[in-house]
Amino acid sequence: MPEARYALITGCGEGSIGHALAAQFQDSGFTVFATLLPHEGRLHLTDRGIHVFDANVTSDKDTEELLGKVQSISKGRLDVLVNNAGICYTMPATDTQVCEVEKMFAVNVFGPMRMVQYFHHLLVETQGTVVNVGSIGGIVPYIYGASYNASKAALHHYGNTLRAELKPFRVQVVNVISGEVGTNILRHDAARSLPTDSLYLPLADDFRNHVQRTPKTITPAQYAAAVVREVQKARPAAWFWYGPRTGMCRWGDMFLPRTYWDGLFAKWFHFEKLKRIPNRKPTVISMAFGISGVALVTGAGSGIGRDVAFAFAAEGATGVVFTDVNLEAAQRSADQSVDFAINPAYYPLALAVDVTDITSVQRMVTQAVDTFKQINYCVNSAGVGVREPRDVVDASMEEFDRFYRINVLGTMNCVKVVGAAMRQQTPLMIQGRNGERNAGRGAIVNLGSANSYMATRGIVQYTTSKHAVLGITRNAALELAADGVRVNTICPSWVDTPMVSAAVNGIPTLGPLMESVLPFRRIAQPEEVSDVILFLCSPRASYVTGSDWVVDGGMTLTVKT
Repeated sequence: MPEARYALITGCGEGSIGHALAAQFQDSGFTVFATLLPHEGRLHLTDRGIHVFDANVTSDKDTEELLGKVQSISKGRLDVLVNNAGICYTMPATDTQVCEVEKMFAVNVFGPMRMVQYFHHLLVETQGTVVNVGSIGGIVPYIYGASYNASKAALHHYGNTLRAELKPFRVQVVNVISGEVGTNILRHDAARSLPTDSLYLPLADDFRNHVQRTPKTITPAQYAAAVVREVQKARPAAWFWYGPRTGMCRWGDMFLPRTYWDGLFAKWFHFEKLKRIPNRKPTVISMAFGISGVALVTGAGSGIGRDVAFAFAAEGATGVVFTDVNLEAAQRSADQSVDFAINPAYYPLALAVDVTDITSVQRMVTQAVDTFKQINYCVNSAGVGVREPRDVVDASMEEFDRFYRINVLGTMNCVKVVGAAMRQQTPLMIQGRNGERNAGRGAIVNLGSANSYMATRGIVQYTTSKHAVLGITRNAALELAADGVRVNTICPSWVDTPMVSAAVNGIPTLGPLMESVLPFRRIAQPEEVSDVILFLCSPRASYVTGSDWVVDGGMTLTVKT
């Protein structure tokens, strides 16, 4: 009976190259191990009997745990390791955000290095094969792909040296130089657009068409069949070229001058439209808060909560957890957020939560951490509007209790549980002008109000609850500071949300009052509040905690005390 053969493939999401490779290796008689990110579906693999493991190739912890699981099944053997996990980032070189490139290199370059570091002993045992899924982008200067091309070129050269170093141990290394394959790797690029100060603005429509294109290329199954067939040869090619235009790229790389591609790509990408350099003065302020982690937002089904969740996606968050007592509203917001997201790895998660129930809050945080491994930013914006405006002596105690439970107890529950999770996380170290500084383990922003400082007739229930939020913030900030968790409050006045609209309709005197006390003669747009929240969550506010930021358009300046 022939000895069992084992193949481990990273990045096996449905419809991907990894998915097709896993199926093809299994059809060729291998026992297959496939990795996914925690949020990805897996029935396309488990229905075939493939071993599926959650593993992020950027994580030492995940990779070490994966090694243990594979060893326990294969008895310490591995015949083929396929480094397939990868992400794409499409942008002109001059418009590239380095923080996005760092995330891509963490997956495309350091991920394969990490996998080889942990699994090479198993490959030596079987005299196995390492397969690196590269790209023609690492060979030719494919336009708008400077950073992606660089990641693949780095992978190619890493594979070259790895091949030479592992040759004494009879471990083979195959770099697959891939043409375009019809997968969904470009799905996160589809919403990408040129910045307002880009040199390439005359090509904005062409760029949009490029990132939204549907490649008419070979299928993942065709690609996988060719790769698996090559890998099983006694002496597979060190560089295996396969896919559309790979032959042309290979020939051109060998025989043509490097500058040949410049003219060819200039024609393909319509560079003749760049006769004049566009006006580089930006018409929109570019917000660069350094947001890159995972945000959890309560009350994200509508209003300020929804807008700030969108803002996290638009600023580069890896993931946003949309939570609301109304799961359908949270899911709608999560689905819409993809239109704003700029991070290729972005993933939205919608969860139902009752912030007044500590068990529900604990379940919410557990699900978020299980999915993303961390919560970097938390915005507690779940709240309620006034139903029955009355003076103190006539106040509804039922309504008062409702405000207490949602605005006060709800905020306290979230700060308590999220704060406990954040204090266990690794601090974020950032490079500043004066060297490295510690940006902490997490940031929490609670939603207060201008009424955290003042009173308005008829809404004692609301005023009391928002004063209490300041107390929660200040105590939490004091007690969590040593753990590197920052806690602040944002205190807006009236904001154009459904809650304010309902209040205006229910309180006849509120509309005229707004006009009389707002110096700007208008209420705030949600994004004007969200921008301040993002600053408070960002590394730029690394020394800000226990504060309450008034975003009221100067309203409190007009109030007589």
